Amino acid sequence: DAHLKNKKKKQNRNADLSRLLSPHGSSKPVPVSMALPGSSPAANGVKKKKEKLSGSPSLMKRKRISGDGAVPSKKVKSSMSNGKKLSGPTGDGLKKKAKAVKRADVGSFMELVSRAARSDADSSEVAAALFAKIIAPTTLEEFYADYYQKKPLLIKRNNPDYYEEWFNMDHVKQLVDEGLEWGLEVDCTSYKDQVRQTHNGEGPADPAEVWSKYKKGCSVRLLRPQRRLNHVCGMLSLLDEHWASCAGANVYLTPPGTQGFAPHWDDIEALILQTEGVKHWKVYPNRTEEEVLPRFSSKNLAQTELPDPLLQCILEPGDLLYFPRGFIHQAKSDGAQHSLHVTVSFGYRNSWYDLLKAALEGALERAASVHTDIRRDLPRDYLEYIGMPYLEAEQSERRDDFLAQAKELVSKVVNELEIGVAIGADERAKKLLNQRLPPLIPDAPTGQLLVDPEEDVEEALSAQREALAGMVSEAARVRLVRRGVARLKLEGD
Repeated sequence: DAHLKNKKKKQNRNADLSRLLSPHGSSKPVPVSMALPGSSPAANGVKKKKEKLSGSPSLMKRKRISGDGAVPSKKVKSSMSNGKKLSGPTGDGLKKKAKAVKRADVGSFMELVSRAARSDADSSEVAAALFAKIIAPTTLEEFYADYYQKKPLLIKRNNPDYYEEWFNMDHVKQLVDEGLEWGLEVDCTSYKDQVRQTHNGEGPADPAEVWSKYKKGCSVRLLRPQRRLNHVCGMLSLLDEHWASCAGANVYLTPPGTQGFAPHWDDIEALILQTEGVKHWKVYPNRTEEEVLPRFSSKNLAQTELPDPLLQCILEPGDLLYFPRGFIHQAKSDGAQHSLHVTVSFGYRNSWYDLLKAALEGALERAASVHTDIRRDLPRDYLEYIGMPYLEAEQSERRDDFLAQAKELVSKVVNELEIGVAIGADERAKKLLNQRLPPLIPDAPTGQLLVDPEEDVEEALSAQREALAGMVSEAARVRLVRRGVARLKLEGD
């Protein structure tokens, strides 16, 4: 019986994979050189059907206790591709996942979220399928090899309902009418006559005031909607897993014929999912080597500071635009209708710099614990010949000796780098586990820890944990619903 049960379970899983491998639609990625304004049924006013909200009304009024994702001129050739193989989710792991979703028609986005919660699902494969659906028909391998952190990707679909599950005007109205916090959850912005302004109030945002500002030409930016809408949280939670870093989202509602933001670059990888209306985009190449994959977002830039556009395009419902961090961009809505899009972001503070910073600190701690020389006092007079003022000074025997000793000590630190990298990776994993979004588990009565905003968070969580603890015994069976939700980490002695 056990053998037959396992056999049937395997057959069911194979059936799921076969559904993952059915042919995709006919949409095609548009190369940058072909990214010209186009038209689609959406541009001619195709009426979108209403969608029932994905978030549970009973949960919408509560706050999820979890971290947020964030909560995006040299020649193009040198600044974008430069012949280097960039790091990313590549290798055998990606090939395996890409194979599973290569020809995937994986169903709806929310069907994938539900599938990830099933006991026979490999959540990492489902997460890869979710991202594959976002960028389809571009494959995962194509994206990471040809576009990721290199150059923009534009996909024209002629399918206005493709991203409808993510966000629509009903979601916007629901969130605004619930009452959001100025600056934390909602912004009203404008960009007129090359002047960027924020028109926020303070504290709770009165819905009538938000809509009044919108009617006067302000863009409405909804920050981190995953904190309130379960369906957005569920999709981003899977993307957290795929990218091994926090995924984020903001929503932008722009009145007809207006622009809400000045030209700028972001410190995240940006995926623009157009859900309603039409928006005109301009994307510009990096102007200097320092602007390639920057660690911080730029200031607002003047039009006179911009190079020639690398890409000009019109996004219509169902279209996607990706550009790496550091690519300057600006967008303006069509004069005849509003524009609504979701920016899905990833890659925030997730570079080699961030790992090496932690790794070198870990290696230094390790080296200091075994090498007495690193723990010795500095020379009493070192400030008389070491420092920026002395870099251009004449040769000094004292300075040369000091630098030679410093280099010798650094070599001892580098010898501990393998352990340092392990320590740094564990620290980043710990941070990710604290910040990543919780999985959305459909119909799980006790699977989510939720509290009312008016409750004391710690007291509410403590009470719920005690209640759950009373339901768990040594004989209880525990299933980890996602890969990477636990990690063994060495701390202290």
